[in-house]
Amino acid sequence: MDRALTPAFGGSPVVDERPDDPTPIAARPCPLCGHAMGEHRIDHSTPNSMLECPTADRLPERAIDTPLNELGMPTDR
Repeated sequence: MDRALTPAFGGSPVVDERPDDPTPIAARPCPLCGHAMGEHRIDHSTPNSMLECPTADRLPERAIDTPLNELGMPTDR
């Protein structure tokens, strides 16, 4: 059913998590590599969409000083 309806309705819309930020979404930095999001490609060829960064460089991980839940995610988010 998804294969039949996706061409008619398209993919999921991009949701702006920071609507108060005047910077266009495509110009905002990627949380993984720091490059502008407009330089990235999103691969929708599989059921799980994949973000393809334009570089192999990655930003250092942020220190997490809050407790983690049973899935290893910070409990304050």
